Amino acid sequence: MGKELVENTLAGYNSCLFAYGQTGTGKTLTMTGNHEQEGLVQRCFKELLEKLYNTKEIDSYEINMTFLEIYNENINDLLNDRRREISVREKPKSHFYVEGLLKQRLDGWEDF
Repeated sequence: MGKELVENTLAGYNSCLFAYGQTGTGKTLTMTGNHEQEGLVQRCFKELLEKLYNTKEIDSYEINMTFLEIYNENINDLLNDRRREISVREKPKSHFYVEGLLKQRLDGWEDF
């Protein structure tokens, strides 16, 4: 799953990792890992950055990411320690989005 996500991202598409399931089934461990093994998020980022670094045709890039958790019908922004109201909105005939999410932006090689 992670390899397809990275390939689609490199092709210019927005990408999303989504874990859904019952409490206690290992979603957080799968996504973030632990001290013994990296999670899917870390492995996908490593793969993406390696491919960007080793591709001669790409001389610059921009990565924007958000992390959110929906639990008991509450939305938590995992990149923002300050609690603030965020909610799902819809642009009619277009798409859904989460209003108020903090967006982390990485520009080019200088961020690494």
